[in-house]
Amino acid sequence: MEAIKKRYLKEAAFTVVGTIPTVLLFLLLYSQKPAFIWQDDYQSVLLAGMIDAARSWMSGEIPLISPYSWNGGALAGEYQYGVFSIFICLTTITALILNLSLTQTALFISLTHLIVLAAGVFRLARSRNLPIHLATFAAMIASLSGWILLKGAINWVSALTSFAWVGWAWWMLEKSVGKDRQNYHFIISGFFLYLILTAGAPFTVLMIALVTAWIGLKAIVSNRLLSPIKSFYLLWPLVAAWFLGLALASPALLMLIEYSRETLRGEIGYSYFWQKGWAVPIAALPALIFPASKVFWINAAHKEELHISFELCCGIVPVVALVFVLIRYGAEFIKKCKWELGLFLTTLTLSLLPSIGSFRWSFRWLSLVHLVLGLVAAEAINTACSRNEDLSTLSNRLRASFGIWSLAILAITLPITVLDNKSEFTNSLAIYYILIGVGWVALEVCLPLKSIVRRWIPAAVTFFSLLAFYIPIIETPNWIVWNFRETIRKPAPLDEKIRYFSIYDYVDMFNPPLFQEEGFGTLIRPGSSSLYAGVEMINGYSPLSPSGINKVLHLGPVHGYLRREDQKEVLRVEVGSDGMLQLLAVDGLFLPVRFGLDMPDLIKKGWSIIHSSPEGAIFHRTSPSPRVRALEKVEYLASEKEIIKRILSRMEGRVPLLLLSEGSSTGEKTFAQAKVTLLEDTRLSAIADVDNTSSTSPAMIVFSRAWYPGYRATFNGQELPIKVLNLVVPAVEIPAGSKGAVVLEYYPQSFAIGLKLASAAFVVSLILMIGLFWKSLKEQKNSP
Repeated sequence: MEAIKKRYLKEAAFTVVGTIPTVLLFLLLYSQKPAFIWQDDYQSVLLAGMIDAARSWMSGEIPLISPYSWNGGALAGEYQYGVFSIFICLTTITALILNLSLTQTALFISLTHLIVLAAGVFRLARSRNLPIHLATFAAMIASLSGWILLKGAINWVSALTSFAWVGWAWWMLEKSVGKDRQNYHFIISGFFLYLILTAGAPFTVLMIALVTAWIGLKAIVSNRLLSPIKSFYLLWPLVAAWFLGLALASPALLMLIEYSRETLRGEIGYSYFWQKGWAVPIAALPALIFPASKVFWINAAHKEELHISFELCCGIVPVVALVFVLIRYGAEFIKKCKWELGLFLTTLTLSLLPSIGSFRWSFRWLSLVHLVLGLVAAEAINTACSRNEDLSTLSNRLRASFGIWSLAILAITLPITVLDNKSEFTNSLAIYYILIGVGWVALEVCLPLKSIVRRWIPAAVTFFSLLAFYIPIIETPNWIVWNFRETIRKPAPLDEKIRYFSIYDYVDMFNPPLFQEEGFGTLIRPGSSSLYAGVEMINGYSPLSPSGINKVLHLGPVHGYLRREDQKEVLRVEVGSDGMLQLLAVDGLFLPVRFGLDMPDLIKKGWSIIHSSPEGAIFHRTSPSPRVRALEKVEYLASEKEIIKRILSRMEGRVPLLLLSEGSSTGEKTFAQAKVTLLEDTRLSAIADVDNTSSTSPAMIVFSRAWYPGYRATFNGQELPIKVLNLVVPAVEIPAGSKGAVVLEYYPQSFAIGLKLASAAFVVSLILMIGLFWKSLKEQKNSP
């Protein structure tokens, strides 16, 4: 028993050592350019949502939705914020407790998950009996590859927070079908799958599903099992792990399914089929060796652009090692690693192909490509080093030198890339890589064969080749970086008691004179950045985007901006005392400086300017809009298209109040003039006191808050059906002659079912885990 403890402690210490290069390189890049760490979507939406979710947990509220964005406020339904991932939430809460700045918070979250990723791949490599230096080498390639570092860690952080657990899940899934498996292994596997499934990246779910299928197929073939019964006995832990992971993650998955049906993506996004955008071009593959190669990629807009293939960067060593061993020990190595090589070629091929449906942008497969490549390359180096060949002479050492092969492969690759990319950056990197290759040769030739330093050369060469590429690349203008400051975490000069609509377009967001101004964004609040300060805003950045508000206001799902023609319509039609914005209780407007500060039409419609800056001006409505109201008349229409047409086709005047007819009857309906008082308005609920004195007519009560599927309403404890007024706000019909409290609560059925499933799965798995683990310890203690 004591020996087992020592072994576990020893391996834990080795795992920590295996993550050091990842930490060191990421912190070196941060010290070189702190702004590099936090860019684009990470700034404008992802970190804002994660911080808002953490604040909600800390205040004792479940962060299912946020009042601070209507277009991207469905925190749980949006999926990308990882609100049901215990690890993401604890990491973000820790950053808030430590009172870190926004840049430091981004660094803390990304670095924590890079460490998790490196540690998981290290454990996976160690489970294959690879020595510490090669396990570290594999961990570096997986955690410091171009895609995961320059896309996941600094921009699409959800891809990192989910992929961080792939190595851990893979390791434990393999153990659960291995010869030394324990019955409790499937429970640990299920927990790692839960962390992947709740982290907010559907593409990573696809990756781990592929890995699981690969593990199962490998187990069946390796054990030569043809009988379905024997196959099931072998593979049941994989099935059980997925059942457990899905059950634990069911609140996140079920809410995503329920919410996505009412979004633009749910209506049109899933109809996409083949998409060529951001698939890896074959011409970019040399970047696996020399990442400065610039080739034509098809971007997200399906247009070709000349692009530095930084996503493929993984250092010189992996491809060199793989090519060397395949040539020198081909048949032996292929027999040993045929499954891993097959998985590598499969994932690489998938990254080259067009993507399907919502799993768009095939280059996302590169994170798994690099992970598998790291394992295969480590196995290749181990194969070469384990051969008992005579390396006593200089000629033999040179023939067996990986450094010689690196120079040879660079000699083939560089003419293709350097000559076509005549830039100082490309030429400098070519020189650095050649010098690294020469140094590699010198070390292998000069060091004693059994030197410890010699064993760490592949890892060291990988580290310095990555560093040589990343330090200059972070200075190139390849990414969107807003010059946000800590002021964006404070409401001022906006008022946290007022709901705003920021009327800007794409150009306003990236206005060159203002874009890099210190503190830019405190007025415009691009994307979902209003969540940082807890300022209520209609705008928001959503990959799914609720369909109602986008259809009636034409609010763009990306970055929450309006086209200029739609801005004119809003200012002409919707800003008056009886317009759409008043119905939404929008009492604050931001207008970019191009509109000018003299807005007589706006002032005539009941607005006054309260603040101005080089970004633009803030206007407040002189007469505040009610957050809850009783409607006198409502018109029922037969279809959603008719509602949208009626709202958008009018030239001026009162916004029509429209509901979708539940039957065949359409037309106008009159309601009682009930007295309504808002008693409470929180993140998840609103309570209003209603006094309907009419004994013959019901009252129609409308709450000016964003509608998402999942609201339920009760009146004096009795459940009432919810309607959606103008496709945007929830409405409740109150019976005639009644008085009492209307409670509007966001509590989706998907969450209720998911919570029960997850709770049951947690309790059952905890009981099983304790029992099985205790039994295993007793068996180990009693074993001779």
